[in-house]
Amino acid sequence: QNRPIPVACDDYHGLTEPSQLTPQAIKMLNRMRDDVVNTLPDVPYYAVDEDEYHITLAVLQEILPFDRSPVHLTEDELNELKEKFREVVRDHPSFRIRLEGLRVGADGGVIAVWKDSGEINKIRRDFYKRAGLVVDENKLADKKGRVTIHTTLVRILGNVDPDSFAGLKLIVEKYKDISL
Repeated sequence: QNRPIPVACDDYHGLTEPSQLTPQAIKMLNRMRDDVVNTLPDVPYYAVDEDEYHITLAVLQEILPFDRSPVHLTEDELNELKEKFREVVRDHPSFRIRLEGLRVGADGGVIAVWKDSGEINKIRRDFYKRAGLVVDENKLADKKGRVTIHTTLVRILGNVDPDSFAGLKLIVEKYKDISL
């Protein structure tokens, strides 16, 4: 998916864009999600429906100081951050990305990972600047120094037995280095 994607801000604690994905990308995300779900027969989970797919650009919990996390913000403060993001969006109305693979996080999130063309980092930095946030991006980066741009497909809600874990590893390997 290497085409401009419209950017917006939603009412959740993350700053995201609503799904404007191609049918091909949605089909691949559904296949990845369904493969993951099929490896979890006895594990409680929440599978994200395709009409809820979004690409997470910045998660407030990760960029705000601990005492200013979204749960500590007033509605006015949260709305002010959203407005700053909307301002950035007006100046950066689209970006290009490519589906890159699948990961399972320690928090139970199973995510599709997108490769950034560099535009998303510009959007993020502009948002941080306008919102007056000092962000150590090294704390947000993976081992390769990249901030993960992702779509959550499944949230695992319980303990994963060894067989299901082995199955998850196989699914992640199956989708390693895909390019869409």
